[in-house]
Amino acid sequence: MASFEANVDSVRALRFLRDAPRKMSFAIANSINATARKVQAAEREQLASRFTLRPGTREFLLRQASIIKPFADPREGRFEAKVAVGQRPRLLLPKYESGFTRESFRSSSSKVAVPAGARPSRTASIPSELYLRNLALKKVRARGRVGARRRKTGARPAIAGRLGSYLAGSVIFQRVGRGVSKALYVLARPFRVSARLGWIATARRTAERTFPGELKRQVEDALEHALKG
Repeated sequence: MASFEANVDSVRALRFLRDAPRKMSFAIANSINATARKVQAAEREQLASRFTLRPGTREFLLRQASIIKPFADPREGRFEAKVAVGQRPRLLLPKYESGFTRESFRSSSSKVAVPAGARPSRTASIPSELYLRNLALKKVRARGRVGARRRKTGARPAIAGRLGSYLAGSVIFQRVGRGVSKALYVLARPFRVSARLGWIATARRTAERTFPGELKRQVEDALEHALKG
């Protein structure tokens, strides 16, 4: 928890206005909320600069990167605003602050499916039909009757799925033409992902730089409105 101090001469003037406590409480709450929004903007900008945000998930990730809840509200006696990373199942964003071990989302598997050719390009999202769960890979039976002579060609893989997908070794392939396949995913052992974000430090720097000026501005606005009234 970081604390911030601001010397604002005009704060003293509020003591001489009618309803001064209420005006002061709203000035403080408004400055806290304005600072929280600046922190939110800085954290989202940081995310966009350090990650490739693809069209299909860009807006979702930017929203989840910095959520303000709750805001400061003097009517409820709350003089704090909390800015946090979203907490959702399978959302890895919070873990990039300090680094983590990337493991499989599936409890039945010890391998992590790392996209290869499933993504059309580096900046593109994986088409939904090529999601691992939609490929529905499963064990299949070999062609031919039991006891029949095996054919030298045309043997089916032991694990196959939709759209011509199949598992060979530690790679999931897709048949894209006669005798031609492309790698969709590589199945890797759990691996360490280094810290790539510094949201806590960013929030502290932004708040220290923003809050004093916001408090001064809010107090001066309250004085101006009071004098006009």
